[in-house]
Amino acid sequence: MTPQRKVNYKGTILEKIFGECLHVEDIPTEETTPEMVRMRHQCMLTGNLVTQMVDCIRKDPRFPKRIGNLGVLLWDLIGYRITPCALTVVPTISFVAEGTPGVVPNGTILVPFEWAKYVRKEPYMGFGGLICIGSQARDFYNKKFDFFDRRPVMRRAWAFEAEFLNSVKADDPDFTPNEYQQKVLEEYPQGLDSLPPDHWYESLPFVAPTD
Repeated sequence: MTPQRKVNYKGTILEKIFGECLHVEDIPTEETTPEMVRMRHQCMLTGNLVTQMVDCIRKDPRFPKRIGNLGVLLWDLIGYRITPCALTVVPTISFVAEGTPGVVPNGTILVPFEWAKYVRKEPYMGFGGLICIGSQARDFYNKKFDFFDRRPVMRRAWAFEAEFLNSVKADDPDFTPNEYQQKVLEEYPQGLDSLPPDHWYESLPFVAPTD
């Protein structure tokens, strides 16, 4: 993935709530302190992990087609910084968006600094979380992200995660859903097919920005 555009959060609500989010390329290449060395290493580790996971989602034939298509779109949304990833202090991987009338909205995937450690311990939760967030990025790109009523957005996100979990159940006989995953599966037993008909839509094809 090669970032194509810079996202400026100065003066936005994202800066006010989360402070200064970090992109790997924003960190000076000449590390002058041990803390900067640690931070760059953590950014590189987490950034590479997200890249590998999205690549797996878009290519692994064990995933259902709609999950694979989500991965293909997410690869470009992150790579072209339509919805870039940023490391910051959040309890879990999250998607945030900000819209102002007359201004192009910002959408960002927020990743905890220690997320790589968490994914190693809970890989299915990590993948499920990324797919859940990927669904929200998909909505953002397709202008289906309702800033005032997040319920349809979250229903699609959880249904995408349930679609993923059903594929895990089919592939891994030793998989036992935890309490959260079991709740998602109970709410959306058929994955995306459990959504109300008016909640599903086919995504627009990705078009790379020209600026």
